[in-house]
Amino acid sequence: MKIDVNSAFPHPVLRKGSDDFGNSEFTFDIPEILETSDGGVTIRFEFKVTEPGLASLLRQGKVAAGAFIRCEDTFFSKSFIASEQNGGWDFEKGVLSGRVVVKPFLWTVGPLEGNWSDGINSEFGDIPVAISEIVGIGEEFYFSVGQDKLKQFDSIFDLVSTDELDEGRLAVNLEDESIQILAHPDLFSSIQHMRASGLGKTILIGSVYLPVVMEVLVSVRGGASGYEGREWFRVFSAKCDHLGIDLENGSPFENAQKLLVQAFGNLAKECEKELIS
Repeated sequence: MKIDVNSAFPHPVLRKGSDDFGNSEFTFDIPEILETSDGGVTIRFEFKVTEPGLASLLRQGKVAAGAFIRCEDTFFSKSFIASEQNGGWDFEKGVLSGRVVVKPFLWTVGPLEGNWSDGINSEFGDIPVAISEIVGIGEEFYFSVGQDKLKQFDSIFDLVSTDELDEGRLAVNLEDESIQILAHPDLFSSIQHMRASGLGKTILIGSVYLPVVMEVLVSVRGGASGYEGREWFRVFSAKCDHLGIDLENGSPFENAQKLLVQAFGNLAKECEKELIS
């Protein structure tokens, strides 16, 4: 489904960034994702419509709320109705796995005629809307199902010694099954020694891994499809989904800190411990 908050419609649609209904909102949240031990999934939801006309149509059953749920890994694609303002949808084992996308919508159950809402922008006038047309779009939500998001982050990185780099230089290779951090042999040896100590490992997270993760975030932006077959990308994207990080947007610096659990804060604490001792 290609419809999103930027799609054009011949009728008013309640969505973020649009003045079709003034300052009214359609918010659709996923407060909880429950994964059972046998692989089942429950998606908890809650939504709110502040536009009086559409809220009234919802109560009358002339407009419905729900979401289109898609999972590429399992080829699952289906729309679901939210019969109450909060509730949940249950999925059996194997239905959802990997990245799941939830696109919330309001749509017409029957045709709407005349002045069906006083909140409509006057530029539209009295405009009819046919059955099964979208009249509200919520912000897209995505999450990851499975164990990939729980794997140790350093499991997808490999430090590799190479003579092809000048002394003191690092490089990143994303074309393997792991994210390879390439280092001159002398630097490689120094990093290995640092990894053996608590403070040294913390320093490496901020000085080496943070810029590497930033490089990965920049590299996959707009070109993630080129890495989807890599083992590291499956884990990396799952962790991003779990933390609410959009691979196509946001600050690479801020997102890298989230992925590395606030590397600078941890470094400051470790250094403070060393000074006190």
